[in-house]
Amino acid sequence: MSLSLENEFKDKLLRQEDQYIFRCSDYSYNVKEALVYYDCIFKSHVSKKRKIIIICNTSLESHLISFFSILSHHECFLVGEEITEKDLLHIYNEYSIEIIVKPEYFHIDSMNAEIIDYSGKFNILVNEIIINNKTCQSYIEKHFSKKVEKTIFMSSGSTGKAKLIPLTYGNIDSCYQSVCKGFMNTLNYETILSPNDTSFVSILPHLFAFTYRKKSSIFASPYNYKTSALLLISSEIKKQTSACLLILVPSVIKLIIGLIKNNKNETLKNISIISAGEPLTYELAKSLLDNNIVNFFNLYGSTEVSPWIFYLNIKEYIKNNKNKEELILPIGKPLPEVKCFIDKNKELLVSAKNVFNGYLNYNNTNIFIYKDKNKYFKLGDYARIENKVYYCEGRINGAIKIAGTFINPMLLEVRIKDEFKIDNVIILGDSRNSCIFAILFEEAKNDFTKKIKKFIHTNISSKIPVKILVSDKKPKFLRSGKINRIYYKNEYIK
Repeated sequence: MSLSLENEFKDKLLRQEDQYIFRCSDYSYNVKEALVYYDCIFKSHVSKKRKIIIICNTSLESHLISFFSILSHHECFLVGEEITEKDLLHIYNEYSIEIIVKPEYFHIDSMNAEIIDYSGKFNILVNEIIINNKTCQSYIEKHFSKKVEKTIFMSSGSTGKAKLIPLTYGNIDSCYQSVCKGFMNTLNYETILSPNDTSFVSILPHLFAFTYRKKSSIFASPYNYKTSALLLISSEIKKQTSACLLILVPSVIKLIIGLIKNNKNETLKNISIISAGEPLTYELAKSLLDNNIVNFFNLYGSTEVSPWIFYLNIKEYIKNNKNKEELILPIGKPLPEVKCFIDKNKELLVSAKNVFNGYLNYNNTNIFIYKDKNKYFKLGDYARIENKVYYCEGRINGAIKIAGTFINPMLLEVRIKDEFKIDNVIILGDSRNSCIFAILFEEAKNDFTKKIKKFIHTNISSKIPVKILVSDKKPKFLRSGKINRIYYKNEYIK
């Protein structure tokens, strides 16, 4: 069978399998109910309108609409709540957008767009309309077409800063096929579980869950994401009825290890895990492998590459490198049909069908280069290669210069968390006052803070003043589950 997303999608609909579940709070919906919802929202518009814009909030409904919009014949522009009115107006004028969903976020009088407010309607729709095989066949005949290059616009969910990234159906489909060919089609599992934040990166796990197995769940939680994920995973672990694949971020993996340690009756037997979205430390990976999981992979990428381009078989790597001392695991090898190289400035560049064509309304001349007739995207990460395996050395624009010393805050944070066994820490550089802030979220004694100061000075090989701040409040996170760095920068760097 072809690995094409559309073919898999059609087959799933025609077979009327309803085991694929979206979960949100106390509600769960199968794929037939989601199809009804999508069709009802758009059925009065599809014959008149060609292009659609969806302003996507963190609700379950936005996930359902975004999922089906990708696979419809419409050109759909999906953006996050954080988009500015200026950017929205630019998209509207540039692309003649016709429909805006979730209008309460914007008040733009100059936009002569038709507005649909779909909030609160989902339960009514799925309870009143019965879907059958004839409805599915009709949907497929109307909604699948290669005539339009389907496009989805998303804001970057990990930074909290609106950055419109245009991705086509072809980009997403290419990544889907590469991951399948790379390793997914070799895994043995019957269910897939992906507790997700509400950023774009969650869409690909949606596609895997929907097309790949009968029993699959997506849990889209906009609030208390990590807590919700842990509860859901704990429930799945207790069942232990079949082989299960989990798609997680490392911070949730750490919670799982704690769960297993505190409850000896729960094990990871029959569990496979894909880690993505954050750097994964060697120690954390080793702790998970000690619990006898079946398979363990790491995926590396960004929204711009739809979203993955490198993979690492962690179980195999650690088995072959038992005596190797390293803090962060490598990102691995390129997925099939991905070309890459490291330039003279040590930046990693990639070329693949799943790479986007540039940011909207932005001069993109500096982010692409041409080499051997291939177009390469500058990922913005330092990298090195060792024994045919690639390592990410941190963000190029993440380094800061203070009093003549270059510092990589994120890499320093990983080292501090590993050394002192703490969950969260933020390193901020104050160039104007030539000092470093280390913000902790744990109870800390004076001798503990002194040790961290000494550790920072040793790692940066400089005596730049370090101020340790201990917050008694819980960290503020973005919807992606990452700490809101911008909030703390505004709070402490005056």
